[in-house]
Amino acid sequence: MSVLPSRDFNNFPKALIYNFCAVAYSSLGYIHTAEAKAAISAAHAGENNPIFGKTHSAETKAAISATKPGTTHTAETKGAISAGLMGNTNRLGKTGYTHTAESIDLIRINQPSRMSIFVYEHESRKLVGEFLSLRHTANYLSVSHITVRNYLASGKVLNNKYIIRTSPFSSITPGNGS
Repeated sequence: MSVLPSRDFNNFPKALIYNFCAVAYSSLGYIHTAEAKAAISAAHAGENNPIFGKTHSAETKAAISATKPGTTHTAETKGAISAGLMGNTNRLGKTGYTHTAESIDLIRINQPSRMSIFVYEHESRKLVGEFLSLRHTANYLSVSHITVRNYLASGKVLNNKYIIRTSPFSSITPGNGS
């Protein structure tokens, strides 16, 4: 059995190509045409449906109910659940919902992986600013956050001007180690 090279496949008449997927053993990502969907639906309709003419026994129904105790919902609750699931379910993406500046600051401060970044002038060791993230520091210094991360890791002086640290100096007098 020979494999059809991609150059030959690309030149093959498209009308003769059927049942081709990106990966031979998977239909992941394949989108059926409307005609194909109708044919599949018709093929599984009526007596051809695997569940046609079958009903769950009382024992099976009881077992299904036992797996979901107390999950009966009123029509009103079902309507509310349905309405809540429509559209964008991201709280901040909902129309008219925004955090206040105070709540944004609280969220930033309460991040478990939050790390304050201190920027000092190289010569005077004077504190230029304390920032809540690499990106805030990078924006202030007009460099990329990767640059800030690299200078934090190396301990080098940025542009012969700034010392970037994750902890404050114990003393701000010149000559102390960085």
